[in-house]
Amino acid sequence: MDFSHSFARVDYRIEILDLHPVHQRVLRDVLVEVATVETHALSELRDWLVGILEEEEIEPPPTKPGREVVDQKRAGAKLYQLEMVRCGKGSCKSCPHGPYWYGYRRAGGKLKSWYIGKDLSKEFSVPVEQDQAASVGHQALAAAADAAGL
Repeated sequence: MDFSHSFARVDYRIEILDLHPVHQRVLRDVLVEVATVETHALSELRDWLVGILEEEEIEPPPTKPGREVVDQKRAGAKLYQLEMVRCGKGSCKSCPHGPYWYGYRRAGGKLKSWYIGKDLSKEFSVPVEQDQAASVGHQALAAAADAAGL
């Protein structure tokens, strides 16, 4: 069976992950081996890995100065916080501003955050392949599934 086309997609997906080059090579080697595993075993492995990723929780980050956390929601390994934000301008009469949603996740041992806006539902309407905030684990699973032809 020729996996060269699948491995090109795996290499691309691995490159966009926020990983050290050494870890990228190790992940690629693992995915090359995974591609030889039978489909039913891969399905069981996928279900097990998804279960682990969904159980993983991120601790709430320290509240930044000038912000107040109003609400929190979790989705897998991501944490979403609704925050009131002070702009820092001494003459601002409408402070604090918001509330605005921010997303948080861990990648490569570092805390990553991103601005979402007033409507959290927009975060969930983006397909996983285009969602730049998708977890490393979900992207690796997708790469393994592609390599195996699932």
